[in-house]
Amino acid sequence: MEYAIATCFITTFEVFTQVSGLFGGSNWSTPCIYPHYGEQCKHQCNCTEELCDHVIGCFEHQVCSAGFYGVNCTAHCRYPSYGELCQQMCNCSEEFCDHIKGCLIYQQQGCSAGFYGVNCTAHCRYPSYGELCQQKCNCSEQFCDNIEGCMMNQNQGCSAGFYGVNCIDHCRYPSYGELCQRKCNCSGEFCDHIQGCMIYQQGCKI
Repeated sequence: MEYAIATCFITTFEVFTQVSGLFGGSNWSTPCIYPHYGEQCKHQCNCTEELCDHVIGCFEHQVCSAGFYGVNCTAHCRYPSYGELCQQMCNCSEEFCDHIKGCLIYQQQGCSAGFYGVNCTAHCRYPSYGELCQQKCNCSEQFCDNIEGCMMNQNQGCSAGFYGVNCIDHCRYPSYGELCQRKCNCSGEFCDHIQGCMIYQQGCKI
């Protein structure tokens, strides 16, 4: 009888030790924090947080349905991740991001800056960029980023009539045109920064 009780105590103690070793904190009640896992949280995951379990570590080879991860595949992909193995990324705000299908909108509203369309997968079309694709680049297409706009630090690439960082500055009178290299022969009120003099009168040349 005493042997049976002692054996039961040892077995129970071993189980408690094995289980408690998978948690951290002074009371052994807090799960390991990513990237740590395992006994006394001594090991580290070499995978993304979505694929790292605090008990067993990385489980890339566990086949979960799209949109799910974790032990028994019960956890939803965390925003902005979605889809197969949570490896795809939503380009929309969290409220429109479904953990299985991605962005669930059919218009620009809710898309991140620089994107539009179904699932927000389409880039703003040149010369549009930015929030809701409502801003316009004043530079050539090769320098126009769909999110940030014009991406250069000099006049090169700016559209006629513009210069400076991101091509947001108008040519200064009397300059106008390509690289602001042409000059108006009329008063400032009639000098367009893109096309030059906009009137036909004595003393003014287009």
